[in-house]
Amino acid sequence: MNIHNKLWQLVLLLLTGTALSVAAQTENILSTETSSAFHEYTLENGLQVFVLEDFSSAVVRIEYTVRAGYSAQTPKTAGFFPLYVKLFASSGKKAFSTVNQMELPSVWYPDTMSSECTADSARFIMSVTPSQTEQALSQLSCCAFSPVFNDADLKKQLSVLKAEVIQYAFSTAGFINSSIDARVFSEAPWKQDSGIYPAIFTAMTSEESRTILTAIGKNRYTPQNSALFISGGISAARGLQLVKKYFTAETVSPSGAPSDDGSFRISPSGQRKFVISDKLITADMTQIVVQFTSLSAVQTDIAAAAFDADSSSLKKKLLAEKYLSIRGEEYISAAAVHKNGSSRLIFQSLLEKNKTSPVVQAETFTDCIKNAADTCTPEEIEKSKSKLSGQYQTRFRSSASFMDMLSQFWAVCIQTKPEKTTIPAALLSHPSEIRNENTGQLVKTFDGETPYVFVLVNSDIYAKYATDFKEAGYEQVTAKNGSWYTQELYDKIKKGTDMTAATAYQSEQVQAEQNEPDYCERNRADLGSFILGNGIPVVLRRNPLSSTAVIAVSISGGELSTAPDNPGLEEVLVNALSENIQSSIAEAERSGTVSGNPEILAETGLADSTITVECLSGDIGTCLECISKAIIYGSIKPSSADGLIFRRQEQQRIQRGSTEYQLYSRAIGLLYADTPYPAIFNAGNDILTQLRYSEIPAAYTTFLDAAEYSIVFCGNIPEEEKIRPMLENTFGILARQTGTSRKKVSFTRPVFPKNGRKKIPLQHLFLTDISADKAGPRPEVLVPTKNFSDPVLYWLPSPEPSAPDFVRFNALLTELENRIKKNQDMQNANDVVHISGATDGIQAAVITFSSVDHTDETDELYRTCVKNLIQDLSAGNQKQAETVSSIKNGWIQETLSDTQTNRGTALLLCSGLRQREPASQDSTKDSTSADTITAAAGRYLSDYGLINTSTAEDFFTTALQWLPEIPPLRLYSADSKR
Repeated sequence: MNIHNKLWQLVLLLLTGTALSVAAQTENILSTETSSAFHEYTLENGLQVFVLEDFSSAVVRIEYTVRAGYSAQTPKTAGFFPLYVKLFASSGKKAFSTVNQMELPSVWYPDTMSSECTADSARFIMSVTPSQTEQALSQLSCCAFSPVFNDADLKKQLSVLKAEVIQYAFSTAGFINSSIDARVFSEAPWKQDSGIYPAIFTAMTSEESRTILTAIGKNRYTPQNSALFISGGISAARGLQLVKKYFTAETVSPSGAPSDDGSFRISPSGQRKFVISDKLITADMTQIVVQFTSLSAVQTDIAAAAFDADSSSLKKKLLAEKYLSIRGEEYISAAAVHKNGSSRLIFQSLLEKNKTSPVVQAETFTDCIKNAADTCTPEEIEKSKSKLSGQYQTRFRSSASFMDMLSQFWAVCIQTKPEKTTIPAALLSHPSEIRNENTGQLVKTFDGETPYVFVLVNSDIYAKYATDFKEAGYEQVTAKNGSWYTQELYDKIKKGTDMTAATAYQSEQVQAEQNEPDYCERNRADLGSFILGNGIPVVLRRNPLSSTAVIAVSISGGELSTAPDNPGLEEVLVNALSENIQSSIAEAERSGTVSGNPEILAETGLADSTITVECLSGDIGTCLECISKAIIYGSIKPSSADGLIFRRQEQQRIQRGSTEYQLYSRAIGLLYADTPYPAIFNAGNDILTQLRYSEIPAAYTTFLDAAEYSIVFCGNIPEEEKIRPMLENTFGILARQTGTSRKKVSFTRPVFPKNGRKKIPLQHLFLTDISADKAGPRPEVLVPTKNFSDPVLYWLPSPEPSAPDFVRFNALLTELENRIKKNQDMQNANDVVHISGATDGIQAAVITFSSVDHTDETDELYRTCVKNLIQDLSAGNQKQAETVSSIKNGWIQETLSDTQTNRGTALLLCSGLRQREPASQDSTKDSTSADTITAAAGRYLSDYGLINTSTAEDFFTTALQWLPEIPPLRLYSADSKR
């Protein structure tokens, strides 16, 4: 069963890929209220620039996108487009140094960006602070328009790509995907990610590769074929100023690269039915894939939504066919895939082995699919339209996600009437296109196509039914003729490999000015709060740029509230409440009162838990009703409780297998003796083993206490006068209870032992994915060893959370982590380091080296980095200003990057509320004022202001006091070597 599930999941993911869903509603992101925040420009050289101002975000998102994806490949350049993407970040370094006559800066921002080569584009995305934006754009422009591919990087990435391509080509997944793509896209299969010809790299030298790459840069990475997408805390005027300063490379006429003039295309054979056979395909099931290619993008999305819906007419019909033996709905899938300017509607299923031949099964399944449009009711299609519109709108939940979707849409959108529409307008019109799509035309197009059918069977099964397959019109596909480059049909194409060289060009670079917006003032103005009649505090953070809203329900108590008696119980209770909320909202979705698939997430901390519901702004009222219904009327069934407890126990068992967690648990025991903390971070006995079911519903009733709650709204939310009545009618009906509230928790300061060096015996687990019945007595021979590369943990006490030094301390830790990582690159790359900053709950920092060969070297590495950091902050040091800037920007990136999303901002607001003094148990109403609540929730803004105004002397004083060269608690494995 597990093997079948894994095969199903693997092939499903590989074949369907990620669908490009691009839509929104014009009344949100670019509504009348927010249209002034969005700006579109075209530079003189043809570069398109899109800027979306969003000062709720503490960081700036920059994306550079080029229409240079797999679809631009020819047989001669297949594979070099993804290779170009791999080399992009390092390619601008030489140009930067040459143009500026200076050494590379300490931070090369392109190294930190994410990059990908998709079907339609090459994408490069980085997130920086406002003060880093100019330098990041300056460096990015060198990569974009002045690339130099040095030998070391080229050889390294070429070697990696060669290995990846060869490994994929000879894998089962590669064989299946390339076999299908070579037939569905038989005119030009090399334009798919599965179509890279491994032999093209076999004898390719660095010089030959550089010739091809340079030609790609000259012809594809040009201003008129590129676009910049900038969003976040930067003004449009400032963004345009910087882009004009650094991206004004002159347009160069394309030359030197083979053009995609259609000379490589061939005529399709017309064959539409194939049987793919291989020994590695399971013999217990037959997989079938049916693909339609003639539907438009909108039609494909609607059809996929209608056919894939739970209990759709199609799924019911397929499950009713006894010949198919499909286990359940989860074994049937309909999906829309858009790439290379085409759309595919893909049906897939696994057919259980029975007395019926796989040929009959395949023909029966195909007949059902061909009649799917007639089987589906008009109501199902209309419902799918409504659901799709909501789903698309939900995806534009923030400025960052909107720009992400806009960049993908830009890559595939070639405007035919630019005078009548813009790319953003075309993107935003997509939901209305869905709603207005003619159902009759969709059915007609669907019924008029003969789809591609692929049946995947084991080689022995095919041999048994080979004659039947041939008589039914199926053509066999094996590893010998699967990919396009293994077919005789393409022999002439494979022989052509000539390429013409092209040269890179330079772009000028100038010094720039800084002009940061006042982040704190802008965001404080958007914060508000009020208190419900029952004392529940409510915080509002409005962001009209978003299409969604987050309802964050913060519940006091946390793990510490149940740790003394039942550690882990609080997380079980919160997850149970989250599941009840999910069920309540799912019921509303089925009834059509909620759209857009609201996302429900839960997390439990030491002193509180938070459940977030992100929904379309128009669904806030209904979702509030669903949440309150789950709280007031929800219950926990024994079967559900068993599942939640098992998952929590399983989580603990996995943690106990980690050597890092074993050291962490031991440290908690040392620092927090005689407190509930060790019970939470337990690496010993199983938890919740003595818990009786009757205790769970009894503890669940504590959620009826209004004193336990704080609520945060973030995103596209209505004004207070509209949202208050919604809350009074839902959360407002909760009362403050007496005698049932969970214990009020308080945080404890850690007490560090006098002897700070500890050697801890660790339990080493060796894991395998082979089941016990198949593994047998493995391994047959165990080789005794004590050469373990175990972790090392350092613990540092922190200032009090209320002290200014607390925030500076965490900022210094981010800088220290970056310095240690840079030193590791020069020493031992295996010692991966991670520093967890101090929190209100754990008032200490934890420095973790995950894999250490010699502990003395790690001690010295830490000591050196701390000493150099303090020295660089000292008065008169030439690196002082650069170090302070690095500390501030590092803290913003580490702490406030999540402000790009509604949920991230909501969690920050909840974190601030946690510090508010709790109401007295005897009071009927919280006496805290709304102003105090607003100030507490906005603590992250105060922290931002503190860091922004801190001087070198402030950081120096904090580092001197709180960053000792020898950590007061150091934990090593007993097996580690010094």
